[in-house]
Amino acid sequence: MAVLITHPEGIFKGAPLLSRVMAFLNKVDLPNGIAKARSIAQKILGKRHPQVERIVLGQLKNEPPVVEVIFP
Repeated sequence: MAVLITHPEGIFKGAPLLSRVMAFLNKVDLPNGIAKARSIAQKILGKRHPQVERIVLGQLKNEPPVVEVIFP
């Protein structure tokens, strides 16, 4: 997941160079979901992609949709 987000040919390919991007990691409502999402978020931030501004952890089927926001 971290490679998909931070690789030049990954999910943000084509984003303007001066733009800021964020990733939304869904399904934190699943068993161990929040722990897994935090681990993935740390791996993403560890790659130090210059455009990744924050990682949002959440769940689209339950309230609240945003559970946590992680900044570098």
